[in-house]
Amino acid sequence: MKKSRRVKPETVQVIRELVKRGYSANRIQKELQRRNMGIQRKRLLAIVRRVKRVPKKPYAEKYVPVKYRRRRIRIVWKKGVAAYGSVGGESRRVQMYGDGKSLYRAMMLVARYPPKKRFLTISADAIVMHPYQYLDFEDYWDAHPHINS
Repeated sequence: MKKSRRVKPETVQVIRELVKRGYSANRIQKELQRRNMGIQRKRLLAIVRRVKRVPKKPYAEKYVPVKYRRRRIRIVWKKGVAAYGSVGGESRRVQMYGDGKSLYRAMMLVARYPPKKRFLTISADAIVMHPYQYLDFEDYWDAHPHINS
């Protein structure tokens, strides 16, 4: 038989009384355990915040040690690089974004071949996967393009 996940009203009442007395969450948890009214830490903190009317901190996961963080939360920071140059006296610009490896691969292509369009903002992965669609392999830069990252 499965245990109920709800917190008993008596437990909530005890928590309210202990918060009014100025107890910390750690002390409240110890007091609940002493009274055989144990509660999951996450639920206790939510109740204490609700009683104290304190909002939950944004990005609370940054306060949790890495080994206890959920693995599915993953933030990928994107980098950006731009190449400026001219082809036949006409200026051209390529702005790329992605991770370091794909940017490096894309820059190897862009440094050699200019874009088909005059201004191009694109993912570095797209240039690496489909270079003939975005780069002009029959034309060349007038001079080595200026790189800005």
